[in-house]
Amino acid sequence: MRTFALESFFAAHDNFLTLVCFTFTFVDRTFNLSPRIAAAILEFFIARCRDGLFLHFEMVPDCLPDGIKELISRFPADDVQLEIDIQSFTPVVGEFISRRMDRGPT
Repeated sequence: MRTFALESFFAAHDNFLTLVCFTFTFVDRTFNLSPRIAAAILEFFIARCRDGLFLHFEMVPDCLPDGIKELISRFPADDVQLEIDIQSFTPVVGEFISRRMDRGPT
């Protein structure tokens, strides 16, 4: 996973919104691996929420803190779509595909 300056991300997305682009799809399931960055992005879009805005996020299921859930709940019902998937319940498969996940109690 690589990160980049949020300021440039926000500036680019402000430009998209100005150009009337209201559909944003975040297809990297690492979106929520940094709760601080995920929260900043969600807050950015909450502040710019308008009719027609649609956000799609792929997320890691075992990294969804209450603060992120609360931010998501602040969007209108049909504005956010979450894709939260489990790659495998088998630890050896998870290691093979380099996907770690907290599977909870065994």
